[in-house]
Amino acid sequence: MKKNKGITLIALVITIIVLLILAGVTIATLSGDNGILTRATEAKEKTRRESIQEELDLWKTEKSMEENIGGNNMNIFDFVTKLRDNKTITQEEFNEIETTHKLTIGKQEPIIFPYDRTLVEAFDAGELKIGDWVNYTVPQTGEVTITSDESGRISSQTFNVDKKTTWRVLGVEGEGPSRHINLIADRPVENYKKLYLKGAKEYLNSKTILDNISKIYFNPKYADSARSVKIEDINQAVGANVTETETEITVTAERNQIYQENKTKYTYKNHYLTPQDFLIRKKNRKFYQKYRKWLLLFLW
Repeated sequence: MKKNKGITLIALVITIIVLLILAGVTIATLSGDNGILTRATEAKEKTRRESIQEELDLWKTEKSMEENIGGNNMNIFDFVTKLRDNKTITQEEFNEIETTHKLTIGKQEPIIFPYDRTLVEAFDAGELKIGDWVNYTVPQTGEVTITSDESGRISSQTFNVDKKTTWRVLGVEGEGPSRHINLIADRPVENYKKLYLKGAKEYLNSKTILDNISKIYFNPKYADSARSVKIEDINQAVGANVTETETEITVTAERNQIYQENKTKYTYKNHYLTPQDFLIRKKNRKFYQKYRKWLLLFLW
């Protein structure tokens, strides 16, 4: 009688169980918390994080060199935008940085991006105060000429941008979106060049002339306007409250005692000439001097 050779059912079951155990071990080795695939993903994330951190550190180094040797003037927003445009980060990661000022890649430690706080925000937070030095990038070129007719002097005067000008905080003004910080220059004209004004034209045109000189420092990328400093700016900076009437000026100090209360009275007299009247009379006098012979002859 012939015997059939084969495996028993028990042997088959045992074989399947062994194969399942081996498959489970293999899957765990590949995809577990400490699996090959997981470790490969983490290694990739770590490499990518280090690459972005390296670029950020390089940007910080160049930024710190900017003031002294003219390094990179790219701000943090432009830097992050460059990362996105170069496909180094995704749009979602770009949005995360804008919102939280940090970037988390997988399970890696977050990358902290510096926050470009505005000067107004820094002032309101107490990080910036009146008199502190701040960076302001002036235009590369700029020139204004003050004519003799404007200044009352014999010759015209020309002023150029001084790139070595440094800037200090004078205070803030405005409310809401229009709130802004005022800066004052320590050397507003090149090589401390002096401005000469004379007579009634000095009184009438001085504000316009000073504003025009200030405008050569206007950089639309960083400023809303440029003008000459006013007495109101100084009063606000020192905390002085000024009230005026036609005959009385009262100055008091709220923030400190730089000013003592003082009242100065002035009464206008009709025989005083205004600057406009002075110029008119001066013009008439020149006309008389030029044609007085003919006028005398006519009167004779």
